Amino acid sequence: MLGRVAVFKFNFGYMAYIALCIMDIINNPFNVYIYFGKIAVIRNIIGKFVFEFYQTIDKMKRDVLEIYSVNN
Repeated sequence: MLGRVAVFKFNFGYMAYIALCIMDIINNPFNVYIYFGKIAVIRNIIGKFVFEFYQTIDKMKRDVLEIYSVNN
């Protein structure tokens, strides 16, 4: 589970980073040096959100399973 979240987190952050790079290059071709700082910030924000989202779903699944096993 954790491995899958990490891979998804990385891919998602990377796609957002590439999109921002392309937008920046179109707007201002001299911004290349900013990208290295940007990838870290975007990956952290998106990664944190995705990780919390997955953890919540995992917790909900566990709760449902516990209720189900208690009832049967």
